[in-house]
Amino acid sequence: MVKSYNHVLECVRSNKNNIISCKYIQEVFKDKILADPRMVVATLKEICKNELRVCASYNICQRARRGVLKEKKVFYIDEYVNLWGYVVELISSNPGSTVSILVTLWGYAYLAGLKQGWKEGYKLFILIDGCFLNSVCKRELLAVVGRDGNNQMFPVAWAVEGEGK
Repeated sequence: MVKSYNHVLECVRSNKNNIISCKYIQEVFKDKILADPRMVVATLKEICKNELRVCASYNICQRARRGVLKEKKVFYIDEYVNLWGYVVELISSNPGSTVSILVTLWGYAYLAGLKQGWKEGYKLFILIDGCFLNSVCKRELLAVVGRDGNNQMFPVAWAVEGEGK
């Protein structure tokens, strides 16, 4: 016969789980990683701990982050295949245009409509400006602009250059 019973639960919930895979983390947190590609691995590890209640290892989180970014890079590289179709469409819809893409993915566009518009209402002012494209494929965008009759910027041509990586 039990006269007194002190029921004290002493098991502590452990959130250590070594079974989680990097593929699962890629699927669950793909949008968060793509929204912040510079997210450090420790932050991803903390997100796994808070949202999934799983203690994923540093290496698994690192592989998951790399996998998502690698998929994104492959997506960008696959999109370059469509550039030659874009060139054909530009030339067919804008007769007299000059569009060129080289194998090193350096290219420029000088469309006939822009050329004609600049000749008809231009001021003797031309500017070349450039900016770096900080995406997966590092390039530089160069633009040639002039001033039209309303003293507004008028695009004349543009080019994308850079080394393929």
